[in-house]
Amino acid sequence: MATAFGAGNFIASTTNAAQEAGAFVPEQWSNEVIAPYKNSRILAGLVTRWNFVGQYGDTIHVPTFARGSANDKAQESVVTPNVTNSTLTNVTIDKHVEYTVLLERFAEVQAMPSMRRAFVDDAGYAISRKIDWDLHMLARTTGTAPAVGGDVTGADYGDAVIGSDGSTAWDPSASASAGNAAALADAGVRRMLRDMDDNNVPMDGRAWVLPPVELQSLRGIARYTEQAFTGEAGGSNVIRTGLMGNLYGVPVYVTSNCPFVLDDGSSNDQRAGMLLHRAAFVLVEQLKIEAVSDFLSEFLATQLTWHTIYGTAEVRATNVIPFIVPS
Repeated sequence: MATAFGAGNFIASTTNAAQEAGAFVPEQWSNEVIAPYKNSRILAGLVTRWNFVGQYGDTIHVPTFARGSANDKAQESVVTPNVTNSTLTNVTIDKHVEYTVLLERFAEVQAMPSMRRAFVDDAGYAISRKIDWDLHMLARTTGTAPAVGGDVTGADYGDAVIGSDGSTAWDPSASASAGNAAALADAGVRRMLRDMDDNNVPMDGRAWVLPPVELQSLRGIARYTEQAFTGEAGGSNVIRTGLMGNLYGVPVYVTSNCPFVLDDGSSNDQRAGMLLHRAAFVLVEQLKIEAVSDFLSEFLATQLTWHTIYGTAEVRATNVIPFIVPS
């Protein structure tokens, strides 16, 4: 039977086919959890990732290079040196994330192999969701980040725009404190792309990160789905395949991890998305996902923990445009 142990949970015993404790080897579990972790992550795959595994220290200094200028050279005149305007961003490696289950020996012996797969899938999903959430929180300009899945205060998104035109500032106090969130429209898509173009953000490496509700909205815009705009052959027929691969050449990624945003009336019927270039955020990984196993004799149970150490930071604010849409 399961036994209470602090805030953790023991896995209840079953009466199914035998599963010996030999399956719970840390190396095997560590390798197996990496696959669902990689499959579940969205934002972590769209930012700059630095491998800091095996290195000491808790801070990385990231220089942000500022472009110089070429100058006309007059005869018999001195050259004009460029002024170094690079800035330095500190990435603090301060996040130690763990996922733990406590498994009684009785359950170890009797449980089916599917129980192990359930642990692996859930651990990979939970860790990837936590890392993605920390990256989503970088799009805020102020405030304290809530726990994963929590509501974000609307005023925290000081640089966000609304989706309909891509230029009107998000205002959580508008419309009698109901906020002015508006669904993505073609004009908003084009305006946000133009703003990145004006800031010389490279086209390669951009991505749309949308909550599911916005994909529903975009499928109702003719130029993204109809044959006259998208073509007929193969995957180009969006009406038939349901696949919307990109918006004006920028890949579209949909994730339920996009935060819910509070208006000033404390309603969370808004969601945050973003147009992102990978140079906007940095993810520094100091410890890859590692599995640790320990037998607790006082409970006759095995404690299984997966954990990782990393840090996140915004490096280039002009390379991300957060937008707020209705949920």
